[in-house]
Amino acid sequence: MHMSELVLGQLIHKSEHTPGIEVYQAEYQGQPVIAKTNPNPEQLDAEAAVLRSVNSRRIPALVGRVDDWLLSEPMSGLPLSKIINLTPDWKSQPIESKRTLQIVKGLARCFQDLIRAGYCYRDLNLDHVIVDGDDVSLVDHEWDVPTTNAIVDGKTGTWETMAPEEFIQGGRMTEASNVYTLGVVVVQLETLRNPFHVRPSLVPQTDQRQMASCELRKTPTSANISNPLFHDAVLAALEFDQSRRTQSIADFVGGLE
Repeated sequence: MHMSELVLGQLIHKSEHTPGIEVYQAEYQGQPVIAKTNPNPEQLDAEAAVLRSVNSRRIPALVGRVDDWLLSEPMSGLPLSKIINLTPDWKSQPIESKRTLQIVKGLARCFQDLIRAGYCYRDLNLDHVIVDGDDVSLVDHEWDVPTTNAIVDGKTGTWETMAPEEFIQGGRMTEASNVYTLGVVVVQLETLRNPFHVRPSLVPQTDQRQMASCELRKTPTSANISNPLFHDAVLAALEFDQSRRTQSIADFVGGLE
């Protein structure tokens, strides 16, 4: 592959936290692609390994690695964050409970596809959930964790959607960790806010994760789901103790239904 065959288009993402991470709409050899660069090539290689391993129409296919770029298949649709008009403080506009169930079931299928390929999804930002009618796809797999050694570093992630064990240095992710994340998404869509959001202005950077983790402990009393059909399933998914939580994504979705 030759860099000269990559033509960058519109910038669609620039990381606020890691300088140098940028994502563009692009063309490679005349084919539409998403082109991502990262100053850490090992992270691009790790993401490429995930895309190479997963055979799913819900996860973008790997087009290739070109110098400092990762090229992947573009996924049609809108980010969930735009559909619900998510604000920087994690407040959102309402959608029907039927639509909530449809989106969460689609996201659950994405997680299951990854788990079958040997990965847990590590960092759910609602910008990365792409919704196109009835179809839901999942992009950005930079921090996915191999289930064979699903030890997290405790340093990175979107803490508003992270399971408690992801805050612990050496914590181990399982399918139940992704169940927790699905429970958080239901809370967001049903209550129109994220109870785990911590405004950076309220607390020093080094203390944000600790404060967010304390919020996670309050989950059973703060997740006031308006739809009674969802309530019990969500509380079981948001158990702080990983071993007491709903263990499988299939069981969680079955509880919602």
